[in-house]
Amino acid sequence: MGGKGKGKVARQSILILEMKLCILLGALFLIAPATSHSQAKYQVDRKASFRLKKDELRPVSLLMDSGMSAKIYIESNALLSFTVYNPAGEVLYADMTLSSSINWQFGAKMDGLYKIDFQNSSRFLANRVHYELIFEKYKGIKPRAETDRQISKEKQEVLLDASYQTSRKAPKTYPFVLEEGDQLMISLSPKGSQTSYVEVSNDQGELIHGQFPSATKTKVSLPIYTPGTYSISTYWNKYWRGKESVLIEKWSPARYAPMVDTSSKKIVQYDTISTVFLDTSVFLGALRDIVHSETYIQDIIFPSEDSTIFWGILYGYGSSFSEELKKMKTMLEGEAAAAGIQDVISGHYAKYITRMPSPGGARVKVEATERIEKALKKSRNGNFAWIDSTDGYFQIIFENTSESSGQLVYLMIVQFRHVSK
Repeated sequence: MGGKGKGKVARQSILILEMKLCILLGALFLIAPATSHSQAKYQVDRKASFRLKKDELRPVSLLMDSGMSAKIYIESNALLSFTVYNPAGEVLYADMTLSSSINWQFGAKMDGLYKIDFQNSSRFLANRVHYELIFEKYKGIKPRAETDRQISKEKQEVLLDASYQTSRKAPKTYPFVLEEGDQLMISLSPKGSQTSYVEVSNDQGELIHGQFPSATKTKVSLPIYTPGTYSISTYWNKYWRGKESVLIEKWSPARYAPMVDTSSKKIVQYDTISTVFLDTSVFLGALRDIVHSETYIQDIIFPSEDSTIFWGILYGYGSSFSEELKKMKTMLEGEAAAAGIQDVISGHYAKYITRMPSPGGARVKVEATERIEKALKKSRNGNFAWIDSTDGYFQIIFENTSESSGQLVYLMIVQFRHVSK
């Protein structure tokens, strides 16, 4: 009787979970925002696997726009709790699963980073989690015009080809700057019993791909939908050392851009004059550094008689920011240079650069006076902003919160003045 009673309780528990899931899906289908049939469908597929230690919490981010819908499939081999938050920090859904799978769907009602917290709720066991994510976006896709000119050819290049020894204390991380439409290809071959854990993430905090160790060669091809810095990380989980080889390649499509109306560009340059107000790099010491200060304070004071009517500010730190900035400066060669544009902020204003580099992943705390802070929050990456006036008091503060690693901070400010022809 005891065995039958336990089986009955288990079946009832499963039935309750299925009923809860059906109710949730029905409610979310009702509240999901309507999309326009005149727009094209934009779909992203992701698969990721990772291991959670006992009681470990793993947050995973998902960058979504209002109007997107996402389908999530989750499976685990132990008791797993998960909670979904919207960009405002509000809980959209919370549940748990025990050695089973769950399908879930929701519609995004606001733009921004949604977060899923996965937590191993087992008291004794590690948990192997696998999830598959499909999110759909409806947006207009601008076709290439016949007058567009080709600015780069289709090409495939090797980003890294290396063999190395790995250990628990020496994980490897390889950051690369990628553009929308690129294809990232990763091949990992074991030189011993198996490969490392592999994870791919971007500078928005999204987990793009994750895979468990394999005894054979693995190869994955990942389409890039959002431009930025992507990091490939490998983690070795054994007590002894291992060996493996990695090949990372990038395929880029041919790219096109509208023909530049040089006559209008000349008029813009005459009407709007840009001047670099500040262009500096400052080293922040670690908290344990007794020689270098971990804090840098920059007051931004414009002369009272200055005729500047708006200005731009950009900051960043770390190797990923430096690589992105270096790449964007190459876009200012040719026509932009002929028009007198030499810095990325002026290049962005003149539409030679369509996006700005992300700040980087260093442990740097940034504080600013109210008007700068509000403007930074409106920008995509949070490290670039337009300020509409020079009247008032402005200040920005950078603080290195790492105890052992120093950090180089880059800061640029460019003024823009309107002048009569």
